[in-house]
Amino acid sequence: MDGPGRPGREGKKDPVCGFWEPLSPDVLARLQDIRPLERAENLSAPIWESDEELEQFLADVYAARRAARSHNS
Repeated sequence: MDGPGRPGREGKKDPVCGFWEPLSPDVLARLQDIRPLERAENLSAPIWESDEELEQFLADVYAARRAARSHNS
């Protein structure tokens, strides 16, 4: 071990052994086999069953923020 909880550096070519080294986003993406997003729509998830349910959620969030601001003033 090189330090508390750190594995030794015996296998430097093993990506796990490089865990403690700072890596660029490009290198991390290559190691994790990350590919560019082709369509932003692929990020969506069916969280709310209707537009009305989403609108109610947003209204609740805004109301909570207004209440927090007035409480902290």
